[in-house]
Amino acid sequence: MLANYIRLKEAINENYEKINLAAKGINDEILSQSTLNQEKLNRNVFNLVVLGQFKRGKTTFIKSLLGAELLPTAVVPLTSIVTVISYGKKVKITVLFKDQIVWRNAGIHPE
Repeated sequence: MLANYIRLKEAINENYEKINLAAKGINDEILSQSTLNQEKLNRNVFNLVVLGQFKRGKTTFIKSLLGAELLPTAVVPLTSIVTVISYGKKVKITVLFKDQIVWRNAGIHPE
């Protein structure tokens, strides 16, 4: 599966190079967006949207992808809000409310 991802990533990168070359000097907006997307691809930054009905295993699916128990699960809905997960040197949780930011060390040690 990883080999397939790498092959597809290289093919997409080649297409971005073609787009960048074609847009250079003609359309700065397309060039800028294409370059930004190419940089995100090369840094392995992408959005994955998981949505579905209540209690259908979305959080379990995400935890399986991550290989760690980073998200809560319970009988009542706990992840009914937008949740952003990103890689970092330390495991931490940042909660953004309307008017403040609360940060704490999650105390989670993924295997």
